[in-house]
Amino acid sequence: MKKLIIFLCVYLSAYTITNTKFYTKQIKPTILKADLKITITQKDLNNLIEVLNQNINKIKILCQKTTYTFKPVYKNETFETYKADIYAECSFKKDNIKNFSHLIKKLQNTKIKLTSLNYIISEKDKKNIINSLKTKAYNDILKEASLLSKKLNKKCFATNINLYTPFETKRLYATKSFSELPLPQENKTLSIKADYKIECY
Repeated sequence: MKKLIIFLCVYLSAYTITNTKFYTKQIKPTILKADLKITITQKDLNNLIEVLNQNINKIKILCQKTTYTFKPVYKNETFETYKADIYAECSFKKDNIKNFSHLIKKLQNTKIKLTSLNYIISEKDKKNIINSLKTKAYNDILKEASLLSKKLNKKCFATNINLYTPFETKRLYATKSFSELPLPQENKTLSIKADYKIECY
């Protein structure tokens, strides 16, 4: 019976703290990502293929991924022309925005639609920033447990530490003309969420 009373006293003096914290970092990305739709029309199929190849070779300077489709266009069952659409994903440093603009103007016999323009963070930089935030969160939680141990004169331990990377929102712009497109905001925020418990005995 005596042992049971001692056990109950120890149990009642123990408690658990559950908490959630957010860690964020404001950054200014240096890379722009642009999505293009380039439309070409030609009466002659050979001419269409030639113009298609010429424009694809030009945009490869700043665009890393390109796909295309082409088809004949009919009106009232009468052949009108051949049409090709090029879809390009382009990533470049913001210092190259003028070069990108000049590249767009050099494309021949085309209609160009810039469907989106965003500042992005490279995967390497994003990974480094997230890892840095996770390290800070983990160290802060351990420090909090240590301070509680001294304050309460108990043994406090951090448990159930879960670190999450919340969804990152992107701003998209759509326009029919490159000149109409507003430049996106440079500032971006990367955040993580930390859920944890501190148990003291």
